[in-house]
Amino acid sequence: MGKLDHIPELTGMDTYFAWKHEVIYALGIKDQWCHVTDTIDPDDVLGNTLFQPMLANPLSPTADEMKSIREWLINDLKAKSIITHCLSTSVQQLISTSHRVTAWDAWKTLEDHFRQSIYSLQMKDTADASHYVGQHTVLHKCLLRMGVIYTDAEAVFQLLHGLPRTGTWPQFKALLTLTLPAHTPVVTATATVTTTASASTATTAGATTTMSPSFFLPSASTFDAYVARISAEAARILDEHALAGSAPGSEYANTATTSSTTNVNTITGLRKHHHNPEGVFCTTVGCNKGDHDHVHCYAKGGGMEGQAPG
Repeated sequence: MGKLDHIPELTGMDTYFAWKHEVIYALGIKDQWCHVTDTIDPDDVLGNTLFQPMLANPLSPTADEMKSIREWLINDLKAKSIITHCLSTSVQQLISTSHRVTAWDAWKTLEDHFRQSIYSLQMKDTADASHYVGQHTVLHKCLLRMGVIYTDAEAVFQLLHGLPRTGTWPQFKALLTLTLPAHTPVVTATATVTTTASASTATTAGATTTMSPSFFLPSASTFDAYVARISAEAARILDEHALAGSAPGSEYANTATTSSTTNVNTITGLRKHHHNPEGVFCTTVGCNKGDHDHVHCYAKGGGMEGQAPG
């Protein structure tokens, strides 16, 4: 089957996309991708699914039919062996070794499992905002790049779903829900919201908001807009806490205010500095951090791979 050492070990969500990228190529090189894809396109020879041969008469199989079925099953096992070659012990347990579990079954099991990981993302607190939206942003881009059907509506739903349930975040979430585009209905929102110039001053009395992905119909730019609003709100809260002990107009307050307006990316809410001049999230697969960009990333595939201080 050849060496597959270049495929990174699949240990969790942080290595899933790098693993998937290399496995797709490995399957293609071995002419086994046809056992995984569900594409039906006669013009795509390599990417067109190859169905298991069926018996014309199950009660009286011919020798040629049995030979054809055996060849298909053997090739399917080869595809499955590539898929399961670089799985960690815990991930390996998700896939049955039975030959009745096909390569397609194994592929879908892993895809569904790690896609579900997105649904479990939670923002711990305000300080965790840059990490939280960074994960969502990178995973959103990776899913689209890999051809997975992950709508903007679903991405927005998951982004709001993982916001903290403490502090002013529930009120902020209710406000965001009520300010969705006019053509975006939400199931039920029995919230009484009083809006002022600042989102943080919105108050919610007995708010119980129920949302479902199927009820979101935002525009293509809604996900990025909500990432920006969440990042900006987190930055505002952190600045408010930092300035709580400083008198208005003080040198510290003025410096902090200037810094927050000129040295912060208004879209991501991240501070700009020499390791992250544009204030963006690192797009290196498996990193997703907000304290540096791809060019200054020490991780594998980053711009400074292998140059981390000893």
